[in-house]
Amino acid sequence: PLDMALLGPALATTVRELGLDRVVISGGEPTLLKNLEELIAYIAGLGVRASLATNATRIDDRRARSVADAGLASATVGIDGVGADHDWFRGSRDGYERALAGIAALTHAGVAVTVNVTVHDRIIDQAPEIAHELVGRGLRSTSVTAPVAAGRLTAHPDAFTLVDRASVERFADQLAAGADCPVSLRMPRCDSGTCPSGRSAFAMDRDGVLSNCPDEGAMSVCDSHARALPQLLAR
Repeated sequence: PLDMALLGPALATTVRELGLDRVVISGGEPTLLKNLEELIAYIAGLGVRASLATNATRIDDRRARSVADAGLASATVGIDGVGADHDWFRGSRDGYERALAGIAALTHAGVAVTVNVTVHDRIIDQAPEIAHELVGRGLRSTSVTAPVAAGRLTAHPDAFTLVDRASVERFADQLAAGADCPVSLRMPRCDSGTCPSGRSAFAMDRDGVLSNCPDEGAMSVCDSHARALPQLLAR
């Protein structure tokens, strides 16, 4: 469990100094925390929204009620395909069905849920099918994210050969056409702190315009990042 005697004051200071209106508890998988509810209650007690970034596979009705009662306002759950495609990308067994059950439990408990879809080759043409799967689940919103050179992308370096800016935008448009909630498109900002090589697959300015990796020569423009990615990860 987290030591709230140490974390709490630092968190309160950060919220106050930065003027935050929301704190997202992420990981790893935050539902593994033994005192997750204590952390949620502390954040809510600061007068800001407590949010959870989770795979939802460990959330049943009891846990959903517990985090909701503690003050959880919202949650983001990754759904990266239908059935076997999601499980392959996440390296899980029955993760897709358990994630959907977790979403149902959270929404039933009154938590606002956003589903985030990371685009990869296996699902590049499956936006209508994914939209159909998500309809009627009471989602607040759905977001579509382009991959960056971090996390699961490093485990599947050959799974993004079809993914470029145009294909991600097309995927988001098709998902929105079949969805029953708002759909947003997230192109990740350059973040050298999470890239295994100290570089990123994308750079995005404050207007949302994508451009080259800031490390000149490490990558070409975003539309050809997949061709450069194997060399990038090999460094």
